[in-house]
Amino acid sequence: MEGGVKMSKVNLDGKFPCMSNWVTLKRTSDGVIARNGATDDETLLSEREARYLKSLNGDRDIFKIKGYSRNECVKYYEHLDACLLIRDEGRTMELDGAHIHTVYIPNRKSTNSIIPKILNFLLLISFLPVLFYGIYLIIDKGVYWGDADAFFINMVLGYGLGIGAGVVLHEIGHATACLSYQGKLFEVGIMTKGIMPGAYVLIDDYGIDSRLRKTQINMAGIEMNLLIAGLMMIMMVKVDATSCLFRYKIAMYYIAIQNIFGALLNICLTEGLDGEHTISSLMGASVVDAAKANILHMTTRKNRKEYFSKTGITGVANICTSVNHGISACYSDVDNCRYMYVDWRGICMDMKYNLAKLIVGVGNIGYILYNSLSGSKKSGCWGVMLGILLVFMVIKSVSFIREQESIWVFLVSAIATIPFNIKLASIAVDMYLIDGFALMKILFGIVVYLCILSAEEILFGVMARIIWAKQNESFLYAINKEESDFD
Repeated sequence: MEGGVKMSKVNLDGKFPCMSNWVTLKRTSDGVIARNGATDDETLLSEREARYLKSLNGDRDIFKIKGYSRNECVKYYEHLDACLLIRDEGRTMELDGAHIHTVYIPNRKSTNSIIPKILNFLLLISFLPVLFYGIYLIIDKGVYWGDADAFFINMVLGYGLGIGAGVVLHEIGHATACLSYQGKLFEVGIMTKGIMPGAYVLIDDYGIDSRLRKTQINMAGIEMNLLIAGLMMIMMVKVDATSCLFRYKIAMYYIAIQNIFGALLNICLTEGLDGEHTISSLMGASVVDAAKANILHMTTRKNRKEYFSKTGITGVANICTSVNHGISACYSDVDNCRYMYVDWRGICMDMKYNLAKLIVGVGNIGYILYNSLSGSKKSGCWGVMLGILLVFMVIKSVSFIREQESIWVFLVSAIATIPFNIKLASIAVDMYLIDGFALMKILFGIVVYLCILSAEEILFGVMARIIWAKQNESFLYAINKEESDFD
């Protein structure tokens, strides 16, 4: 327990339930706060409840604790178990709809060692150069495959290592980044969700104040996947026929592909994935909860008036972004549309010049990005860089965006990149699904589009947070209001 009381070590392999290893206890003037690192919840306990919880080490009968009656034990156990502060006996349990099996619990939840800092720094500065260099080598020099013998063995080996090692190293990336910033690592294990196997690390970044550091913790797994993919691409080109690794080039290819797909999957803004966690870190609260609260706030005339009076025209951007993320459905009818039009009209009359700049800027960005895919590789790169630069120039030039840059960056980039992303998605479809069915091509194109959009929004979000550190978090207005009303 923080505050000078030593925590007893729990035994997951004992005969009885024990205190959850992701729980930290802190004594306050009001009692003892039990923080659940798995759910980010805090529970206020009495001193007696806290002592009972600490006594559950896996080797003691939970209903026969010295100094407690059986009724007290039953009462305390039921309450603490409902708060996920107690684990049943054994290493396997269900958490957030997933079946998890604990493999390793570190003796210390955090560390002052310099090793995680070095490893995370190397990962942060190397994953993009390695990835881009690998792509450059493949485009510039091509890959010599030789005689493709043992294709089946290579494919099985590539898929196995690509998925297995990719998942494991993905989680190691998260853990290393968290520990490097003085976060906590509670456990490492394997899991199944539905029929999908995987690995997990249970970490806690509660004590980390920097949003950019939290962002990098959430992105570290994706960074690791892209680093692996880049290394495999480099090896595919560099390994020649004299090397013992030459016969495994096809396996390298599948390892690279699986890790790229893994990165694309995790970067999506779907609730629970790394992309959503990253955007939430940038915004300062759950973007899912905020988006839901924003849209639900539109259901009554009174709430709409209050919302737009507090957020102004940025409130419109907030609602558009919430819908764009696909978090919830927009509860609207004819009256809602009419009322919002009236509000828009008054706002637009005062800011028509800035709105015109915004619209023209978005159109130009979209045109430049789209045409960057039609020229040479060199001109295309310059076109993309110019398009990215224009996004931030447009954001900077519009007066009513001041101190609301993050939310407008998300919206502007989502709209301006539509033609660019559609073209990229169609290129991907033509490359990988030449002989596929029409429906399969459409579905694959949609997935690729959403993955590209998610990656772009995270990139723009990080850059906006670096450029404009201080912002008015109006996107979180509705959710913050709900919390204040609840309190």
